[in-house]
Amino acid sequence: MQASWWSPVLLAVYDPQTDSYKAVCKVISGLPDALYLALNERYPKDSENCSSTAKLADVDSGGLRPDVWWRPSEVWEVRGADITLSPVYPAAKGLVPGVRGCSIRFPRVIRVRDDKGIEQATTPHDLAAAYQRQEARGKEPAQAVATPVKARRAASGSDEDEADESDEALVDVMD
Repeated sequence: MQASWWSPVLLAVYDPQTDSYKAVCKVISGLPDALYLALNERYPKDSENCSSTAKLADVDSGGLRPDVWWRPSEVWEVRGADITLSPVYPAAKGLVPGVRGCSIRFPRVIRVRDDKGIEQATTPHDLAAAYQRQEARGKEPAQAVATPVKARRAASGSDEDEADESDEALVDVMD
């Protein structure tokens, strides 16, 4: 039997004003095998932490539809090339120029942040401020922290392109 795992995972910023989550990017890179295995244990399909039928939190996914929804419960540190304006992701929408939200370009997981609770993840205002600082000084790598909210099941050894816009977590942008 082939092993399977949750991938990709869509990340979101946490909005404390509305107690909701706004999608910011998908992450596929940087997850070590041990984390893939641990995610299967923490988020078994159709459990109290993983639902294939209902959202387990208030999530604005920008219209992206996951295979499953995860209950926000952990924070991941994520690093990317930079923060970009996005027509797809709603994170920081209305806080940056135009009608777009923000996304992290080429995100990859650095580590799970056991020292942070989900309420300590990046807010839409934090992300917008980081984008504006980046634009003022020129683009530098973005660094963030995240918590899973939804995911897609991928089969090990599959030749199919599993990357679609179907998975979620939380992001904490750090300076």
